[in-house]
Amino acid sequence: MTRPLFSIQNGGYFLTWTATDVSPTNHGLLGIADATGHLQVRNLDQHLQLAPLVDIEVNSDKSLCLSLDWTTRTGSDARAVISQSDGTLALIHSLEKPLVETRDAHGYESWICAWSRWNDNIVWSGASY
Repeated sequence: MTRPLFSIQNGGYFLTWTATDVSPTNHGLLGIADATGHLQVRNLDQHLQLAPLVDIEVNSDKSLCLSLDWTTRTGSDARAVISQSDGTLALIHSLEKPLVETRDAHGYESWICAWSRWNDNIVWSGASY
């Protein structure tokens, strides 16, 4: 019987790995956009366990975090964008000193978001109503 690497307590809506090794142990980071409006980031440690690295409150009104994307495809620092159920996008500029910038994107739920593959100053998002 295998043992789970970790469990999610708050309902993770979107889980994604960074595309490059930007973590302290040179492994990828796992981002979890959860149902309580938080971004949980876990680091694969030397024992192959997913250890908590940081837990960032993305919004205080407890909107659901629906999707997540990292800028690491372009080789830059690990910045994140998160779409939310209140129609906003949250930009996380740094994991070391988390700064959350929220932008109005849609008048309804923003289901998906992604950094541009060619320019990490551009974010794409989509929604439905």
